[in-house]
Amino acid sequence: MTTQPESIRRLSSQATFLHKRVFPVVWVGGIAALAISAAREAGLGYGVWITGPAVMAVGGLFIWMMLVRDLVDEVLDAGDALVVRNSGKEERISLLNIEKVSWLGSSPERITLSLRSPSVFGKEIIFSPPFRAPSFSTHPIAAELMARVEQTGGR
Repeated sequence: MTTQPESIRRLSSQATFLHKRVFPVVWVGGIAALAISAAREAGLGYGVWITGPAVMAVGGLFIWMMLVRDLVDEVLDAGDALVVRNSGKEERISLLNIEKVSWLGSSPERITLSLRSPSVFGKEIIFSPPFRAPSFSTHPIAAELMARVEQTGGR
C-alpha cells in the first residue's frame, strides 16, 4: 500500500478490491463447495444438486457485473483534479473535465463522473465511496463533488 501526501485524500472505498476481486471467487467457490458437500452427504448424483446452486452463482455474478465490475480501483482528491487508478493505470483528471457527477444509492453506492473528453478509462468513471449507514440522502462525497464541479462550470 502506498502512502499519499497529506494534500491528497482518498474518495473511493477501501473495500473496492474485496468487492471486485475477492467476492466473485468466494461466491462461486462457496456455492460449489456447499453443493458438492450436500450431494455427497445425501448420496445423490451431483446433477440433482447443481440447479439451485448454479442459479445462485449466476444470479450473484450477474448482480456483481451490473454493480461492481465497472468500478475503478481508487479515486483520490488532489484539489483541482482527481487521480484515478485502475488495473495498474493512473490518470489525473481535472475538475474542469468533469461535466456531471451522479450518485446511485445501491449497495455498494456508486458515484459516476461524466467527462467532457474521454480519459484512459473512458467517458465515464465510476467508483464506490466509503461505506456509510444506509441512507436515502446523497452520499456526502457525491454532494461535495457535485458542488465543486458546478463551481467549475459543470453540472
